[in-house]
Amino acid sequence: MAPPAISPQKAPETPPKLTPDAVTRKVIAAASRVFGSVKAAMGAGADSHPDPARRYWSTINAGIFYVIFGLLAGAVTTFVSLAPSVLIEAVAGLALVGAFAGSAMAAFTDARTREAAAITFLVTASGVSFGGVSGAFWGLIAGGLMLALARFTRKKA
Repeated sequence: MAPPAISPQKAPETPPKLTPDAVTRKVIAAASRVFGSVKAAMGAGADSHPDPARRYWSTINAGIFYVIFGLLAGAVTTFVSLAPSVLIEAVAGLALVGAFAGSAMAAFTDARTREAAAITFLVTASGVSFGGVSGAFWGLIAGGLMLALARFTRKKA
């Protein structure tokens, strides 16, 4: 009696390791770890409570507020989506005023680099675009050239 014929079988295909689903899960997991570590550092510090034995209350309170904010997120999202887009843009712009003011103060404080900072800001804010490259790139280039020119002329003097 002859042995049964063995049919060749294809090896099972392995799925790609970097699928959009896997990337999304990894990003969410990383963000959760970052937020968790920041919250843990805040809860473990002296700002949480002077007595180290009572610092756990900050973590309990944070957990309660996370749950409350999570439950209200859908209602807030619905409420914000009903607002006109101009209002949302205005509120976002107002929220960025403090960050812009701090950045402007830092950029324009040093008199040696003030002109380069101004040129960088103006070219970037103008929205100029050459060859399909946006104004942010050209602002950096113009500011860098201005800074190099200012340093070159300072060395000459």
